[in-house]
Amino acid sequence: MKKFIKTCCLLMVALLSITLVACGEQVLWQADFTKGNQNVFGVYGTPEENKEKGYVRLSPVANENYSSSTYFGKNTEKNFPWEKGGMTVSLTVQVNSEELSAGKYSVWSLALNETDGKYITELPVFFMGDETGVHFLYKFTGVENDYDALKNDEKTVKIADGKYTVNYSFTVNDKDEVIVKVTLNNEANTEVFKSENNNITVIDHEGYEANAIIKQSNIAGIRYLWLARTNAPVNVFGLKVVK
Repeated sequence: MKKFIKTCCLLMVALLSITLVACGEQVLWQADFTKGNQNVFGVYGTPEENKEKGYVRLSPVANENYSSSTYFGKNTEKNFPWEKGGMTVSLTVQVNSEELSAGKYSVWSLALNETDGKYITELPVFFMGDETGVHFLYKFTGVENDYDALKNDEKTVKIADGKYTVNYSFTVNDKDEVIVKVTLNNEANTEVFKSENNNITVIDHEGYEANAIIKQSNIAGIRYLWLARTNAPVNVFGLKVVK
C-alpha cells in the first residue's frame, strides 16, 4: 500500500512538473524552417532554403548592405498583435567567424507599432567581426553606426562560433511602461549577454516627442524583425514569439 501511494505521489509530481513547464511558455507563433522559408522572410532579397539542416540563409541584397525582413508569417497589416503584459521574440542564428571576419557585421532590428499601426521605435542588436573574433551588443542606437566604436563598448561581449538565440523580452511595470531586456544564449542555453531592464522610448511618431517613454497603451504590436544592415550572409535556424 505504501509503495502504491509513493508511486502515485511521484506520478503526480511528474505530471505537475510537465504542466508547469507547459504553462511557462505559450507559443504565439513559430517558424519551421525544415519546411522551407514559407514566406517568413522576404521584402528584400530571396532567402536560400536548407530544409535538411533546418535553416534559411539570408544574404545582402546586391550592391546593398541590408537583407530580408519578416512580419512573422502572412501578416499583411505589418503588425503582430501585442500581448497584454508583454511577450518575447526569440531569434536563433549561426555565428561563423570566417563569414563574420574583420570589417563584417550583421545588425538585426525589431520594430514596434503605435496603436494607429505606424512605426514608433526599433531595437537593434549587433554582431560585429574583427581580427579577434565576433562581438555582440544590444544598444538603443541607430542601425547605421560606427561598428568599430560599438565593438569597444563596455557592454559588448565576445562570442565563439556556434548557434545563438537573441531574446527580446518585453514586460510591463506598474506604471504601464513597457520594459525590454535583451539576452543572448548559446547553444547550451547559457546566457552570455544580458542588457539592463530598460524603458522603451519613441524614435519617431507624430504627436510624440523623441525619447518619450512608451506605455503599453501606446503599442499595437511588433512591426517587423529586419536584418537591417549586413555585409555577410546569416543562417537563421529559429524564430518564434511567446508569452
